Amino acid sequence: MGDECLYFRLGHQRYFEAVAEKDLYKINPRDKPWERTHIHECELVKVTGIKYVIKPPRVACLRLSCALEGGGRGRAFTVRYHDMADVIDFLVLKQQYDLAVARRWGPGDRFRCMIDDAWWSGEVVERAARVEEAGAGADAEAEAEAGAFSAAAAAHFLSLKVRWDNGEVERLSPWDLEPVDPDRVSSEAGGAVPVLARELEAVLYRPRPHEWPPAGHRTPACRAIAQHLSQVMSLSVAEPFVAPVDLSLYPEYARVIPYPIDLATVRARSTVARRRRSSTCATWRSNAEQFNEPHSAIVRQARLVTDLLLHIIGAWRTVDVVAKYRELAATYHSSDDEPLARAAAVNRKNMNGVGASGRGGGGGGGWEEWCARVLRELMASADAEPFKRPVSLDMAPDYLSVVSQPMDLGTVESRLRARRYRSPRQFARDIRLVFDNSRLYNTNQRSRVTAHTYTHTRTRTQSSTVCPHN
Repeated sequence: MGDECLYFRLGHQRYFEAVAEKDLYKINPRDKPWERTHIHECELVKVTGIKYVIKPPRVACLRLSCALEGGGRGRAFTVRYHDMADVIDFLVLKQQYDLAVARRWGPGDRFRCMIDDAWWSGEVVERAARVEEAGAGADAEAEAEAGAFSAAAAAHFLSLKVRWDNGEVERLSPWDLEPVDPDRVSSEAGGAVPVLARELEAVLYRPRPHEWPPAGHRTPACRAIAQHLSQVMSLSVAEPFVAPVDLSLYPEYARVIPYPIDLATVRARSTVARRRRSSTCATWRSNAEQFNEPHSAIVRQARLVTDLLLHIIGAWRTVDVVAKYRELAATYHSSDDEPLARAAAVNRKNMNGVGASGRGGGGGGGWEEWCARVLRELMASADAEPFKRPVSLDMAPDYLSVVSQPMDLGTVESRLRARRYRSPRQFARDIRLVFDNSRLYNTNQRSRVTAHTYTHTRTRTQSSTVCPHN
């Protein structure tokens, strides 16, 4: 989001030719923006929207806003594409375009090109004559006239005929080439040398000061954010999002979620400073909302983690991750909480009208016996010891500042015996609350209590939602 790019229509047309030739997916007329609106050979654009769809393959949909006048103010169009081998890039970062055009490549110039993880070398054989006539595209931008800029910029697309050191000849664009480092040349004719980390960093996008405040310091910011992400990953609430979803357990996930993401991947990208600007880190979105039930606990966890990440990005210099998480968790509220709050209000209203027996005159039937059996199984487990009694404030003096509604298995047992539960759902809600509170307060995934929490959450408490008397 926010990238300034040059869009080359010819390259996009060749992409669709390759898709049709390989019969990868059905191409709709709306996929070709030039058939719905006037688009120049080249457009200076800004990325204002991104989404993904599964055709298959996974296709990126970019909303591009034209940066120059011409053809009407506020022009915008959508580009759909996916990465394909042997298809030329038709979206080029303006920063890379300006730098490449300024080099003014010509016949006899030696170059190298990064392909996968290696540098391959060659020589420019010919430069298209129309480039000489058009001049440098960067200068044409100042004219603020889309047609003139388009002609000048489009002239550079595939304007160079090159010969690789292995003898092959093809056409490339100036931004495909990099100057040769005389100290990094292959000892074998037509061979390649591996790309070093410093060489990769040198060709990455260089942020402007306002994109990574202060002063465009991307590297220290990304490294700090990566360290903060490590802390987030140690929180129990983040456990479902630490690693990629296991497709052997959830094979349908790949068909539902077009752009999988996880905290480990976000951290890895931050570690190597692959983020072009600080705002792009905020594109972390919870796929949990799309894949899971809207009112499920994992959706709430996903939104909570997202809010925490957004705060980290904005305050990466001073943030205390654990303290901020507890602050967010204690005050968390989302639209998904509202239906649950209404349901609880209805339950309270119903309970106000029940008789002294606590059954509303209808008789609890077998569900109370079933709840008692579930509770006995939980209490009998060796892992249940931390949850049998209320948390001691002497041992955890800040507990009530983190957990707003304490609950323990002993209290559940007392309520069940006193017939204070109107339905098995109310019983199940209190059981879940015991372990939700534990996850909220015990942020160290390696602690004994956290381990016991997951043991119960993943096994015992699941049975409390499938009572045959629901």
